[in-house]
Amino acid sequence: MELAPVCRSFCRYAAVVFVGITAYTLATKSLAGRLAGDWFHSLLHIGSATLAAYTGWGTQRRTPAVLFTVLLSAVYLGLGVFGWFVDGLFLGTPVAIPLGPPDNVFHLLLGGAGAVVLAGPLWAGRRKGAREGANRLAS
Repeated sequence: MELAPVCRSFCRYAAVVFVGITAYTLATKSLAGRLAGDWFHSLLHIGSATLAAYTGWGTQRRTPAVLFTVLLSAVYLGLGVFGWFVDGLFLGTPVAIPLGPPDNVFHLLLGGAGAVVLAGPLWAGRRKGAREGANRLAS
């Protein structure tokens, strides 16, 4: 199993997830009158959706999809853990990013999914090597 095609698929799914979560967030926060305090966070997700769509569909090169998957996984896993200890980033500024439990769960799920995507081909290669070694011993 090769890493780049799997990462490209992950980027495509991530783009759809980003669009969906942003649409949901914009709708619910607009109805609740809380969008003014979280507009930058939504803008970041729109930017992430755009970048994920580009790396998943917009380029034929392999490196952008792998790089996006690595960076997204690292940042989102870190942010998902960090968010349980702080209320947000840049709070009290126009670019505040509040981090509540739903945000943390989203970040952990998406970052974890990316980590699984990255580990899959490595794990598959390890299993293949173990099978080949066992076959050599059996013969």
